[in-house]
Amino acid sequence: MTDMSYTEKPETEELYREMERLGQELKVPVPSSFLKVEVFKDGHNIYAHKQRSHSWNRNAYNWFFSQFGSASALGTTFEAGALTIKETSGTIRNDNSRGIGIGTRRTTARCIEDVNDTTDNFGYRVTAGTDDFSILVGISNTPEDFNHYSLQSQATHGSGSGQLDHAQTEPPVKSWDGTTRMFAVDWVRFFNNNSAGDIDINEVALVGGIYAPFYTSYDYGRMVMVCRDVLASPVTLPDTGQLKVTYTIGLVFP
Repeated sequence: MTDMSYTEKPETEELYREMERLGQELKVPVPSSFLKVEVFKDGHNIYAHKQRSHSWNRNAYNWFFSQFGSASALGTTFEAGALTIKETSGTIRNDNSRGIGIGTRRTTARCIEDVNDTTDNFGYRVTAGTDDFSILVGISNTPEDFNHYSLQSQATHGSGSGQLDHAQTEPPVKSWDGTTRMFAVDWVRFFNNNSAGDIDINEVALVGGIYAPFYTSYDYGRMVMVCRDVLASPVTLPDTGQLKVTYTIGLVFP
């Protein structure tokens, strides 16, 4: 297996570690999330790297604040001072009486009251062939932006030029590290290149399902991107190669 390189800049990594140390000292939980990208060809691991996932966007923090502050979604814009959600379609959602919750892309309504992170088409987990939800990848190297709400140039599902076969999302793996005091959840998805050509991957995103604030108690099928990471350099996925993407969403507890 190819050794997993760590591509975070040393000066940035030092700041992250200092932030985690201060969280321990000040008794404040600190997010500590990572992105791993691996490439396989003919059963061999030919590329692997790990980096911090540091591009959580306005959607993510509005979602977090709505949950943490028990706040309904307010505003008509997607900018500072508004607590709204912007779908990958570009539609801005709000509701003055409801908060923002985990949802589903099913054709029947489900919401946070019956959340099950191992159920297909719920949370971040989807069935094979789904390319509007879960972990997604693209080819654009447009710099990260706090207000981004979708991939800039997504590699859609298929076998044509620039397309990838999207596998089913793996069941999440949860862990606790007593030394670092980090609780983490690993989300994994595989992509296969059957396009008859190489594809350069530059961007990776995590897209979740949101229910409410959508005017009815159980609206669903809302695709919301919560982070978009641009890789330090393109990752080439050769023809007949397989891409494995792992998001580790962690929280360092005091």
